[in-house]
Amino acid sequence: MNATLATAAEDRLVDHFWPREGGWQRVRPIILLMLVPLAFAALLIPATLVDLAGYLRVSRLLIGAAVFYALLFVFFGLLRQRLLGRRGEPIGISIIWYLCGALVAGFTIPAFGIFKQMILPMAGFPWDAPLAALDKALFLGTDPWRITHRFFGTVAATRFIDFCYSTIWMVMMYAFPAIVIALFRDTRLRVRLIGSWIASWVIVGGIGAYLLGSAGPVYYEHFIGPYPSFGAMNAQLADIYQTAKAQGIRINAIDFQPILLKAYGVQRYAPAGGISAMPSMHLAMAALFAVTGFHVHKIIGAIMVGFWLVIWTGSVHFGWHYATDGLLGAALLLGIWYTSGKFGHGVHRSST
Repeated sequence: MNATLATAAEDRLVDHFWPREGGWQRVRPIILLMLVPLAFAALLIPATLVDLAGYLRVSRLLIGAAVFYALLFVFFGLLRQRLLGRRGEPIGISIIWYLCGALVAGFTIPAFGIFKQMILPMAGFPWDAPLAALDKALFLGTDPWRITHRFFGTVAATRFIDFCYSTIWMVMMYAFPAIVIALFRDTRLRVRLIGSWIASWVIVGGIGAYLLGSAGPVYYEHFIGPYPSFGAMNAQLADIYQTAKAQGIRINAIDFQPILLKAYGVQRYAPAGGISAMPSMHLAMAALFAVTGFHVHKIIGAIMVGFWLVIWTGSVHFGWHYATDGLLGAALLLGIWYTSGKFGHGVHRSST
């Protein structure tokens, strides 16, 4: 009798952590997604002769950060499930999803860094002058940075925009696979969202950035030539930075701009290196956050649309991007999202 009870308890435990049937099918999608950026890195490393030691050092740090985010979501997700008395997927399946999701981020960002630092410089910056002219035409003869600085040119407003742009966006972007896994149980929706996240790095940050090589307003005079309006923008940013510094406030975006410029062109792998403006990955990601928000609740989606507007404002305010960079980045992401839905439905129909 005791042996029978022990066997039954052991069977329940096995089922709880890893189903005796169908376990592999449940985790296969996230494992396959994880292999995509790993394969991308495997192609780029020998092709670019990147400093392997530097790449591995940065990768370890980024993978560690991604795993930390994943573990936080594992803990709070399981705690929430326990407190609400809800049965989710088996714990073992859930943990594999979280950890592989973390590795998606941990593999993608370093691999994209190789592309941005070693491949993109070959494209140069042929599109800055046309994009600057297009921005000015769209805003009726005014460079759009003048509008953002007119309304948000104070230290307080700039600090708020910087916090959204440099901190909140960064955490959400990097933890995105774990956030998706925590929010949704539907495997197809998870795959579609995380797959769109990966595809945006390839299509928006990779192909798009190469075809539309541009440095952005903040670096225009350094790479392209004199442009009095952008010179005035840089001077105004410097004034805001110095005023904030005197108040003991740090504006991360402005602080990072000379660091990024100094690192450009140095054939050594560095975290967050490389310069690229069009199209904007910040706005592509923010658009994906909005899409995700609407799948949670329409109010969350509306809040994320507001967040997108703040990030768009920040991209112009700090001179990282032309206004059109953000519009195209968001449009490309929505195209990826629409196409992924069509592709997913086609695969689902063909497998049934």
